[in-house]
Amino acid sequence: MTSLAKIQFPPKALIAYYQNLLKGKFKLTYTESLYKKSFAPKMLVNLFSPEQLKIVTARGAPLIGQSYYATEAVIRKEEARWGKKFTNFIDLVPGLITRGVEITKSPRVTYVELDFKEMSSIKKKLVSTVVGKRPNLKFVAGDLRSTPDLVKASRLLPLGPVVIITEGVMSYLSLSDKAKVATAVRTVLKERDGIWITTNVEAAAHYYTPAKLEKAIAKYRAAVINLNSFKQRAFDSRHHIKTFFEKLGFSLRTYRQFNLVPFSTLKKSYPLPISDTTRRLLKSKKTLVLSLRK
Repeated sequence: MTSLAKIQFPPKALIAYYQNLLKGKFKLTYTESLYKKSFAPKMLVNLFSPEQLKIVTARGAPLIGQSYYATEAVIRKEEARWGKKFTNFIDLVPGLITRGVEITKSPRVTYVELDFKEMSSIKKKLVSTVVGKRPNLKFVAGDLRSTPDLVKASRLLPLGPVVIITEGVMSYLSLSDKAKVATAVRTVLKERDGIWITTNVEAAAHYYTPAKLEKAIAKYRAAVINLNSFKQRAFDSRHHIKTFFEKLGFSLRTYRQFNLVPFSTLKKSYPLPISDTTRRLLKSKKTLVLSLRK
């Protein structure tokens, strides 16, 4: 895969793409829009053929979009539970997601993005180019599995509770790495109080029903996904999820994403047909809110 650091920066296609993201044009279709830009093949040519990327896009973009909007809705619901607005955020491995830029339009909010070194550097330069100075949006290069790195990020925030977000990244981590993330988050929440919002924490069965989907994934697993590896990264059951995080010191609340983001919103924002298989997956996706057990 081509290193992002070796791409001449800032490429016009990436700037245009990020500007459109901020305008809300590609919230649900950014995988497809990336593919259409000249910037995309430089990143993805060694990972996906055009046909495979179209398959990933058709199934993944609506799911990614629903997850993004569901996180927004969960933040509002949790603010209602707490009886106040959250003003401190740490987003772990957000990539090109625009939430930090959007939410820091309010000077009362401080938002820290912790990402791996290469992406953190690219994102910082990109935001500076497209948005300009944003002193309450901070970037930290680090590893989300590292307690010292997460503590370092938290020290950039004013006093008060923090919302820590992991959107999408948890599905790529082994169970042992998930535990490391949870340990790091727990350390910060013990110091500051707050909540952890996470998506893509699913039981293994979620990814293999209906059978038609498993067959499709298996067909393209050489380039898109390693099925056996994916099973090893997923939990055995919902009970496994619950006991896993409880043993690490958390209590859980679950939000069904489909109840937070109406399907009509997805259809309006995502112009391509959404298959029945993808629709079933949309209805099954959940967002978890974790807080320290009292």
